[in-house]
Amino acid sequence: SIRHLTFSVCQRGAFPLRRTVYSLAHSLSDIDKQIQRSPTNPELHFQKANLLLSSLDTTHNEEKQSKLREEALANLEKSAELFGQAYDASKEQETDWIEECYTTMAKLYRRQGEPEKAVESYQELLEKVPLPGVLLEVSTLLIQLSRPAEAVPYLTKLRDLNPRNVSAHIRLYDCLYSSRQVFPALSCIDKALELLPGNNQLLEKKIHAMFGTCAAENEIIDFCEKLLPTHGSHFFVHFGLAKAHVLNSDFSKALAVCEDVLLRVKEKDLENRTLFLKMKTRALIGLKKYGDALEIINNVLTLTPNSAEAHALKGRIMFLIPSQQLAQRSCSKALSLDPQCAEAFFLKGDLDLIEENSTEALLAYENAFKYDVSHLEAVRMIAYILHQSENYEQELIVLQKLISLRPWDHNSYLAKGLALANTEQYEEALEAYDKALEIEPDDEEGLERRGDALMHLGRHQEAILCLKRVIELGKATTDTWGSLGNIYLDLDCKKEAVEWFKKASVDSTWKEKYLHAQMQLDMEVDKERE
Repeated sequence: SIRHLTFSVCQRGAFPLRRTVYSLAHSLSDIDKQIQRSPTNPELHFQKANLLLSSLDTTHNEEKQSKLREEALANLEKSAELFGQAYDASKEQETDWIEECYTTMAKLYRRQGEPEKAVESYQELLEKVPLPGVLLEVSTLLIQLSRPAEAVPYLTKLRDLNPRNVSAHIRLYDCLYSSRQVFPALSCIDKALELLPGNNQLLEKKIHAMFGTCAAENEIIDFCEKLLPTHGSHFFVHFGLAKAHVLNSDFSKALAVCEDVLLRVKEKDLENRTLFLKMKTRALIGLKKYGDALEIINNVLTLTPNSAEAHALKGRIMFLIPSQQLAQRSCSKALSLDPQCAEAFFLKGDLDLIEENSTEALLAYENAFKYDVSHLEAVRMIAYILHQSENYEQELIVLQKLISLRPWDHNSYLAKGLALANTEQYEEALEAYDKALEIEPDDEEGLERRGDALMHLGRHQEAILCLKRVIELGKATTDTWGSLGNIYLDLDCKKEAVEWFKKASVDSTWKEKYLHAQMQLDMEVDKERE
């Protein structure tokens, strides 16, 4: 093959130096003599490297093999350098030789168990020529090295070279998703579906990506329900539907979906049976049927005793019963089986929080989100711990992440407003509350907090309107009445203030405020009488 490649290049006159076809049978000493006469001829270094590599198969001495490999690599590197110089001058003529040289070098590195150096060889080659085969090789190596994010640019080039290659879209999607680039991953799978609409593998990945991007649960439910007439026999559609119902807190519907599928799943289909049994457990936990949930998850553990997710779910049930000791035991078991189990880390965070170990809890919640990018409850708990520790600056960063993922969730804006108000940034807090009330206009918490921000900004009449709207909705609390008392006190309307404080004083926290305001009013009345 070397002889044929050399001959074909000579035929084209691709290399400016005079070419001679060397047989692999030539001795190394002959090649060395030729290199001494023409040290800048890259073909000679390449030939020598191949002769050294061919002699590896006939040598069983490990020390000698190591020396042969080192010498072969040195010649390949020299050859690559010289071919590269020639390529830079001619641009088109040396492609075949460069590819052969660098790929041989990469294969040798892989043979030596040095895949990182193989990647470097491929990368040097791709800097000169974007060859599809090499793009695939280097991306495959990077994936094997658990470096999917670095594989993305190469797979993107490979996809762009042939935009109709569905397998290139799938490879790119897998790397994007595993490197947490979930929105580009969803876009990638949408393009693949344009080429193969209705493909089961692509539709399953699409549903998975929708969960990863934290799409609205109703959007996922609509998508799955539209697939039921044509893909209803495929369990991944029903699983997506059940999971979306659980996340939407519609546990009864999720339970119905799971029970319907479990009637149709064959006994031998262990994978799908346990998958839906675990989802049924989640639905039962949501319905607070802990006894039924425990029975189901014990059944799952009988079928799959090494399921980390199942142990974590059992721990969750124990935590809610509550039995913290048993919950801790299940959590530890889950993490020993799978050190990347997001469900187990979330449970660990809850257990640490019960023990008032907020540092460990924070780390556990961060790991839960790290290993499951759709685990928004973990992000909310991170924000909660930061709020409790009065680390409002970091809390705002986390809340902004939540808002970017789910801009329709008014709770994130409420939390953002509170964090801003705690740092006396009332104008910014008001903007956050206004955004929350755009989404949920009659949310009593949003109205009350907006009223509080307006009061601090001296816009008392607007604040009164907000709080009176809460009363109209029939959702007033003692805090609502107490806040109105504070506003009227600021306006020096002591009579109105006393009236609202009196209503609020059924809660002991407002009683002192009421008594103080009443005393001030009495003194004012006495003064007027005098």
